[in-house]
Amino acid sequence: MLFNFSLLNKLRLIIIETMTPNFNNGTLRFMDLFKFLIRLSYNSIFGKSPTIAIKKFCLGEFNYRFIYLLSSGRAALYLLLKSIEKNEQNEIIIPAYTCIVIPNAIRYAGYQVKYVDIEEKTFNINIEHLQNIITSKTKAVVHQYTYGIPNNIVEVQKICNLNRILFIEDGAHALGAMYNDQYVGNFGDAAFFSFQASKMITTFSGGMLITNNSNIGKSIDKNYQKLKFIDRDREKQMIYLIIKTYFKTHLYFCYIYRRFKWFINKISPSLSCRIKNWFINPNLNHGEMEFQGEKHSNYLECLPESLQIILQLQLFNLKKDVKRRNRISKQMICILKRKGFKVPEFDSNTVYPSWNRFPILVDNRENSLREFNRLAIPVGDWFHYPLYQANEKTKQKNNYNEKLYPCAKSVSTRIINLPINKSVTNSFIKRLNALRHDKESNIIIENNP
Repeated sequence: MLFNFSLLNKLRLIIIETMTPNFNNGTLRFMDLFKFLIRLSYNSIFGKSPTIAIKKFCLGEFNYRFIYLLSSGRAALYLLLKSIEKNEQNEIIIPAYTCIVIPNAIRYAGYQVKYVDIEEKTFNINIEHLQNIITSKTKAVVHQYTYGIPNNIVEVQKICNLNRILFIEDGAHALGAMYNDQYVGNFGDAAFFSFQASKMITTFSGGMLITNNSNIGKSIDKNYQKLKFIDRDREKQMIYLIIKTYFKTHLYFCYIYRRFKWFINKISPSLSCRIKNWFINPNLNHGEMEFQGEKHSNYLECLPESLQIILQLQLFNLKKDVKRRNRISKQMICILKRKGFKVPEFDSNTVYPSWNRFPILVDNRENSLREFNRLAIPVGDWFHYPLYQANEKTKQKNNYNEKLYPCAKSVSTRIINLPINKSVTNSFIKRLNALRHDKESNIIIENNP
């Protein structure tokens, strides 16, 4: 079927997709926000804590025994490393294709970072390379399930057991993913997850550390009890930002929101200024410090109960959301493979991804992005650098040399990724069908009549 994407047609498609509001990449729904506001009032009156309910749900659904809710996924890794016994083993191995916040957390905890190259099929650790870099100084391997695709878990587990080192699962992208019919987080000595705005579940900023090892759990408990909660002002700002960002993605609510801002600014500029201050990202300065390799004073904190309520509501939707993502991914894999794109390769009988994003490798990223945008297909280049969000200063601080990791470098120059969340509609799939991949010229062109 041939498609002629006129300006009017593009507008129609955009309207259809914005009618389905989507806060970020994850599971937050309008009813969740409504329930959250009710629960927030109820809990403030009756003092009911969501922490027990979350722990009970995670034990029953995911089989996670010891659970710690924190200010971020990186803080969870930091708490874990500060809690385990430190000896002459001071090296932590991580994939060479990751975000700068991971080596930062390791360095803050007093360990040295060692990198291993990845495989192109799933962007996970290259097993052969991993075997070659383990030494007597290796303390742990952090196995990152990039884009929510868990792979090579049994192999990494065997290597860690053989060398008597810790196996840490990085599930920042992969909450709800499964391997051999078991949820990720159940294979290593410990695991951590992220609830940042682009992840499977969001509390705007948050994370979770889990372990099924009672000795590690006891060590973490000692440090966890000393932590303070995110302060009240930052907590309020995060709640405001969750609500604001959600409604800004809905066509109707976005219009109302803009008119409301204009009206408030006209009648009371001082009130307008106060509202703007509410909506300033409370973690903005912290993020800038981390991207310069510095650890800020509020790096490790507990997740407050108000944000735990939002977390709890989304956890109930997670299984259904991951199932939907996998159903959509099958269509996307079929279409994109048929058109010559390189998509992730894995054994679907073993691997059940969460699909935080849907990654594609292309030969000419600039032309590919241009064509996807022209067809009104939302597309990004997440992890377009092997050590994502790093600069020369942080690369040097974390001993990173991209030339040593050719696969990670190659992937970062060719990667593009698509959303696979609630905004993906039938029209989105139809537009994917309209793409044509010209292998000879390495350019993506529209199929014209």
